Order: sequence, then C-alpha cells, then structure tokens
Amino acid sequence: MKSALKLKDADMREIIFSHYEDSTEKLRIMEEFCIGKTRTDAFMITENELIGIEFKSDKDTLDRLSRQIKDYNRFCDRNYLVIGQHFLEKQDALHEILPEYWGIYSVTLDEDGTKRMELVREASVNPKCRIKNQLKILWRNELIHLVKSNNLGGVSAYNKKELGDKLFKNIDRDRLKQLICSELLERDYSIYNGNES
Repeated sequence: MKSALKLKDADMREIIFSHYEDSTEKLRIMEEFCIGKTRTDAFMITENELIGIEFKSDKDTLDRLSRQIKDYNRFCDRNYLVIGQHFLEKQDALHEILPEYWGIYSVTLDEDGTKRMELVREASVNPKCRIKNQLKILWRNELIHLVKSNNLGGVSAYNKKELGDKLFKNIDRDRLKQLICSELLERDYSIYNGNES
C-alpha cells in the first residue's frame, strides 16, 4: 500500500459517523467519552444500546488494545473496531486480541482517493457488559431525575452509588436500559458544572 494512501483516524471517523448519522434511528455520538480508565474514540447512544467504537488507523499499533477492550466490555452493549488497510492485512494478529463478539469495520482508500467502508464482521451482544456499570456513566442529577420520575422515594440523602442501586433494584433491566439511554441522548453539557463524575 502506498504511504500516501494511508488513512488517519479523522478520515476514518468521518465515513463511520456519516454511515450511522444517515440512518433513521435516533442516536448520539460522543467522541473521546470516558468509561472506566479508557477514553473511547466514539461512544454511540441509541434508544436501546450503548455502543463503543475504537479506531485503529494505518499509523496506530495494537499495544493498548487489550486494556481498552476490558473497559469497553464493562460499559458497552456492543463494540466495533474500525481498522485501516494495515490491520486488514494482519487480521490473524487482530483476532488473537479481539473477542469474537466484537464487530469489525474496515475503512480503506482506493487509488483515486475514494474512501470505502466495509462491515467485516457484525458485532454481537457483549456478554461482559453490566447495567450497573452503565449506571455509573450517569451524573448524579440524571440519577436523581430517574429516581424521582419513577416514584422511588427521596433522593437527598443518597450518593451516586446508592441512587444507582435503588434504580437497579426497582426497575426491570430492559426498561432501565432505555432510561439510561434516554438520559444520555438528552444530556445537556451546558449545565455541567465540573462537580459530576
């Protein structure tokens, strides 16, 4: 592959994000979103799922991927790795690291400079994701909103963990997943005061 045709991370993001944004599904894509000790490349919220997307461009290595996978697995219902030509040609090494339930997209450049996206492998449901971890993504005011709107009692004496536990114990999993997704779809960063985590 000619070095001039190597894709950068930003080139790959553009075509992947456009693919999802062109769908009719309600979604929100957050870049550089923190989960655990990892800053995701992209964190996509739909009405029913939290989806992690990690990009490995032609200039990247796989050095941090094993650690990144652990955090993505804790918080995301499904995950995708987006690779360029370099890793497309080295899929054996990739499959040694990447769990079988992770999906893979490739983004490559034709000789004329046209970007091509291909779904190499569809993601299946991540068996390691826990809804209790997903509750940790919510800010305290978002947890309070969910507790109040579901008539689960007082909130003033409860910290984030206790609020999350109250929701977990009193709302069935599918409904709770929808509520988490709804809060993140509607999250207003303009009211962020630096005190949430």
